[in-house]
Parts: sequence; structure tokens; C-alpha cells
Amino acid sequence: MPELEEKKRQLEEIRKFFKPIPKNEIEEHAMKYERIRQSKNEESRKAREENLKAQKEHLKKLRQHQYVKLSLDHSTLDNSIDDERRLIEEKRKLLERVRSYAKNVKEMYWPKISEEKRSEMEHLRKDSQTIQRLRSSVLLPPGGYHRNIQPLPTSARASDGLEEPDIISK
Repeated sequence: MPELEEKKRQLEEIRKFFKPIPKNEIEEHAMKYERIRQSKNEESRKAREENLKAQKEHLKKLRQHQYVKLSLDHSTLDNSIDDERRLIEEKRKLLERVRSYAKNVKEMYWPKISEEKRSEMEHLRKDSQTIQRLRSSVLLPPGGYHRNIQPLPTSARASDGLEEPDIISK
């Protein structure tokens, strides 16, 4: 029989777990939460006020305080200037080393361009320059030809690109 009682107790706990929370418990929890929130807000407000008060008192003391001029030893001033110059010089040397290393790496590992590809790129560049000159002289829309102008003939494209293309109006 004790096993039966244990099983009933477990089932009761499970049923209790799935029951909705009563409204009065929700309200109690909300009130408790609100009290905690208000107390924390009050604490932070008091801490802010104390901090402001401390800052005002500190500023008041600074205004009332007579400043005593400190005489700096020229040797310490010179040492600090020398230290700054030395740091600047070290940074400059390091930067120079980095630049020389980058230059050496670029020279050693720069990709080699074949003559064939270089000539092809020059040819494409000349073609695009010719089209740009043509567009600027006739005010062509970008990416297209004007209806009165026909595309460059292949013979003009194959040449050195210095000749003006034929403009034919319809």
C-alpha cells in the first residue's frame, strides 16, 4: 500500500504542475516585483545624488584651493623631450623597415605578366578610350550606341585606335 500512496502523491504533483496559476498569486508576484523595482530605482537615484554631491564638493574645493606653482627641473623636462624624440625616431625606423620589407616582397613575388596578355589589355584599353571619346563628342548614352552611329568596324578595332570611327547617319 505505501507504493500506491507514493504513486498517488506523484500524480497529484504532476496535476498541480499543469494547473493554471491562480490570479492572486500572479498579482502577489507583480506587487513583489514592483516593490523590488522601486527599491532598486530609489537606491540608484540616491547613489546618483551622492555622486553629484561629491562632485560638487570636489569642484568647490578646487575653486577655493590656492594653486601652488611647481617649478619643474629643467633636466626632467629635457629628459622627457629626449624620450619623446627617441620614441618618434624608433617608430620612424620601424616604419622604414616595414616599408623596405614590403618593397622587397613585392619585387620578389610580384606576378609576371605575359606579353600576350599585356598586348591584349592595351588593345582593350584603346578600344574603350575610342568609345569614350566618341560618346563625349556625340553624347552617347552609357552602355549603348546612338541610333545614328554604327559600332566600330573590326578593322578600326584592330588598328592602333588612333583613327576616328566612321559615323554614318541614317
